[in-house]
Amino acid sequence: MPRRTALAQPKTTATTMSARAKRPAPVIAGSATGQLRVEQILETARTILVRDGHAGLSMRKVAQESGIALGHLQHFFATREALLNGLFRYASDTYDANYERVMVDLPEDPRRRFEAVLDFLLEDGTRWESRAFFFEFWVLSLRNPAAKAEIESMHAHHREAMEQHIAALNPSMSAAKRRDRAMQIAAIIDGLMVHLRTDDKNSAAYRARIADVRRTILRLAEEA
Repeated sequence: MPRRTALAQPKTTATTMSARAKRPAPVIAGSATGQLRVEQILETARTILVRDGHAGLSMRKVAQESGIALGHLQHFFATREALLNGLFRYASDTYDANYERVMVDLPEDPRRRFEAVLDFLLEDGTRWESRAFFFEFWVLSLRNPAAKAEIESMHAHHREAMEQHIAALNPSMSAAKRRDRAMQIAAIIDGLMVHLRTDDKNSAAYRARIADVRRTILRLAEEA
């Protein structure tokens, strides 16, 4: 989930996110049609990874569910490892692009802006699809160098973006403390994927837990 720039104003966070989202495609397809096919293949691979797990992701299954021959798939991704590496980059860039779309319409007020970003992260982090994908991604990153590099880059990038939101909200906080608080906030949000049941998202108890987490994160961002 790059290309860093300092953020003097909150609005530039979207620009920073777009720098990752606009990285070169994982595969040079040679044409717009070819690139569209690559994206369709990677979307299919991501669907299979979420549904069937890493063990259930095979080249043959991806080809079949993409509606293409295995040889056609291998034209774009010669091996399963190449497909996984492309998927890691694609998923990371897609996440950044979704984040950027949220950033475009955020309010100017630093607190309302921070709250909107926080709501996006909390909602996305408790979606079943996000949890399933990132669990698989994290496991793969323990043994796959490309997955490890991509997920470390993505986490670092999003922590930096959170630091910049904190700076806009609390300009007097030191840079070292902002880094520490951004790390804590990231740990809380990632931890929700593991510890929070999401099969009762419409219950009062679930909403109360999310509200408590939200208040805790806001305190971390605002208190000196």
